[in-house]
Amino acid sequence: MLTCQEIQELVPEYVSGRLAPTEAQALKLHLQGCQSCAAEVEELTQVWNLLERWPEEAPSERTVTTIRQAVLADLAAPQGSTPTTEVLPGRKLMWAVVDGLLFTLGSVVVMAGVASFEGLSAPVLLGSGALWSALYILAFALYFRAEGQNGAAVNLRAIALAGLLTMGFSLLAARTLSVGQLVRYCQISPWGAAFFRCLGQEGAYLVFGTLYALVPLFVVSFACGERMQRRPIVHGLFCAGLFFLLTLPAIYLQCGAFSLGVGLSWIAGAFLGSFAGAPLGFWLRAQGQSEREERAG
Repeated sequence: MLTCQEIQELVPEYVSGRLAPTEAQALKLHLQGCQSCAAEVEELTQVWNLLERWPEEAPSERTVTTIRQAVLADLAAPQGSTPTTEVLPGRKLMWAVVDGLLFTLGSVVVMAGVASFEGLSAPVLLGSGALWSALYILAFALYFRAEGQNGAAVNLRAIALAGLLTMGFSLLAARTLSVGQLVRYCQISPWGAAFFRCLGQEGAYLVFGTLYALVPLFVVSFACGERMQRRPIVHGLFCAGLFFLLTLPAIYLQCGAFSLGVGLSWIAGAFLGSFAGAPLGFWLRAQGQSEREERAG
């Protein structure tokens, strides 16, 4: 028999129609005897139905014209013009803010389908969203500010690009199979149960949190490492720090129903995976490129 806490974790998938038939049957059985969970499912179903009927509005002609004129003005600007002394030109700052807010919105939508926000107050949710927006805007500001500076000692543009790409892959992985879902599968599978008994809940979240940060960061860092032949370890550390900051709000939102120990274990795993995956990916790509250049020479 499922507990109320387990039901809360399954409700988003049930409402969206993505819950497995066996789990859906167990959830329905629980709802027949639990008025509190039944009321919550009813409310979320109504919200989901309203969102499905939300009309998709196309941008106005004025907005399209403004964006087109801005792009054409950038393309027509002389290549040899004197660089501005602004930290970030107004137009690029606008794009950084817009892109950061769009990424935040997409990330929150993904998290809403993965995690239950039950137990998190409105101020906490708003604060998490504001922090996430600020971090995304910072990442895009680094990307736009460092444009054309690929020859600098630290390529901030490539670091920001790698961090944002990795965050996108991590959200896609969480949407497909989140860390919490993976832990639950381990608890009910024969081999996973033994693994779970050895590590405990905190240990399992430490291991899976490490893997969920290490694997995508390593892949993206290795793919982008060609741009960072010089000082790959330094670039990897900067990229790891950026990704770790970006992923903290996602971990916090998913840990709302868990204990403090589980949350800290997950954060520690993300930290270890981040600062292992990015430097390793950049370093291996740089080593491979150096070896190819030596053989060619």
